[in-house]
Amino acid sequence: PKDFDESKTFESFRKPFERHPFGIAIFGSASTKESSYIGAVQHLAGMAGERGWRMITGAGNYGCMGAADAGFNEGKQKFRAK
Repeated sequence: PKDFDESKTFESFRKPFERHPFGIAIFGSASTKESSYIGAVQHLAGMAGERGWRMITGAGNYGCMGAADAGFNEGKQKFRAK
């Protein structure tokens, strides 16, 4: 393989900001009707948000993915309020 040519890079369009070095990934069903895990997933993601961690999910508005996104956003608001 060729060596990486750094002259061909471009500046990021995002503003630099401090990121916590730790993060989590949560992947699960966004469409299942099983709801027994929804509260636990939302709580776990909320704790990550409160600590300022990063999180990646499989996206979705319902099921596990919706719960993770909702919990993380709630926790993130508490983190920012500190």
